[in-house]
Amino acid sequence: MRRSTKWMITVHYYIALITGILSFCIDQTTGEVYATAIVTVYSALISVAVFGLVPLLYYVDYNSPYLHVQISGLLFVLRVIGLMVTVICNWTKRQEFMATLRDLMKARDYFLKRWPLSEKLEQKYENTLRMKYFCGFATTASMLLLSREFFKLQFKVDSKYILPATMFMISVFNVILVNYFLCILHLNTLQMALNEEVKKILKMSRHLWHLQRSKQIGSGALITQSCKLSDDLDELAAIQYRLHLLGHRVFKLYDIQAACFTLMIYLNNVSVYYMTYASFYRDQVIAKQYSPWVLMFMPLFLTFYYIDLTLFTLTKLAYPELYIKTAEILRDRQPCTPTLNGRLEES
Repeated sequence: MRRSTKWMITVHYYIALITGILSFCIDQTTGEVYATAIVTVYSALISVAVFGLVPLLYYVDYNSPYLHVQISGLLFVLRVIGLMVTVICNWTKRQEFMATLRDLMKARDYFLKRWPLSEKLEQKYENTLRMKYFCGFATTASMLLLSREFFKLQFKVDSKYILPATMFMISVFNVILVNYFLCILHLNTLQMALNEEVKKILKMSRHLWHLQRSKQIGSGALITQSCKLSDDLDELAAIQYRLHLLGHRVFKLYDIQAACFTLMIYLNNVSVYYMTYASFYRDQVIAKQYSPWVLMFMPLFLTFYYIDLTLFTLTKLAYPELYIKTAEILRDRQPCTPTLNGRLEES
């Protein structure tokens, strides 16, 4: 992994600590998950401060005559809900979070020790990670730069404290989503590597059959090699079941935040369509509400946003598809896999 990628991971980790999203520590070298008194106290103080955002919901203009402003208010509410849920879960499910991460690290280390990632898969993992960090940072930075223009229409009062609070909330919620993305990406990468190993086992079984047909290998060596392939296949099945359970635990920990994010995607799309329509067909309403530099940078912001959204969505949708892929590999290659011995066939 390139040094710059490791820096990105480290920077994100410390941002998660500073914003109080993580109430525990993760050793960046060994992957050990542990708790310290300093981090616990600091995260608790940040959690208390986060609840200070709740009164801001009272100042949101829900009765604006403009649809995009009303949608912006609903997006703010969903972010607050997602953030409050995360803060509460940080303490009510703290041990579950730590246990899930420990199990994920152990499963990853055990698998990679036995079956290291191929160079192609490792490159794909790193490129996905870099793209997510870059687009996520660009999206967050764009939202922070444009927040002044958006929130002056969204809130009924103009206070110097509202803008920093909303900027903090935007940053923190994006950090939560990146944490969720990283867990899914790790699971997907391990599952892709597992599917590659299944293909290798099936390919080797066919190769052994050809060697037997050409009498280049004896029955004893054939049985020995087939038993080894059977052991590997059984172990891969056990690891896949372990990853499947870990995936359910991760989705359960982020289910409410994911639901809020899904609603935000829908509302953002509606808002974008409406603003596009209003810009061309409703007496330039949008041009009157926002400054020229905001309108100029809006297409760039939307480009980063939708790239980041696509990357997140495809990664999440790939999780169940990779498990189905394993079954398809076994099903499609089964007719080409001759019977070697009973144990391999049972595996």
